[in-house]
Amino acid sequence: MTALRLLLVLAGVTVVVFALQRGADVRSCDDARGAAFGAALAPQPEPLPDGGRALAADVVDHCRGSEALALSARALVRIGAFAGAQRLAATAVDRDPEAFAARTALAEVLEARGRPEEAQVQRERARALNPRGPVPGAPPPAAPGSPGSGA
Repeated sequence: MTALRLLLVLAGVTVVVFALQRGADVRSCDDARGAAFGAALAPQPEPLPDGGRALAADVVDHCRGSEALALSARALVRIGAFAGAQRLAATAVDRDPEAFAARTALAEVLEARGRPEEAQVQRERARALNPRGPVPGAPPPAAPGSPGSGA
């Protein structure tokens, strides 16, 4: 009976520690993303001296999901921090190659950096993942039954 109680106490402590760590991770990610959005949404955004690399590194270190990385990449593109934006978008695709948001963010970054052919490849991959999703920089999908829709 004592061994069972000890096991239950250890399991409970493990769950509490995991929950506290997970909460800290989420707050750290929120803080890192907030810094990226704060830089992009400032009334008069100033260029980041390192192209957003330090900000991107902070987001990559603290955020696990590709969605957070993709959204932060889009924020950095808007202020011309292309180096950081590309790192975030590429990391988002590496972490989740099937993420529509990651592919469209990478397409947006590549387009902004003057690499339209590579951007188009990412848009096509995004369209394959979600045929009806809005892909920035791409024509809207054809409506079913319309010419060119294949239906």
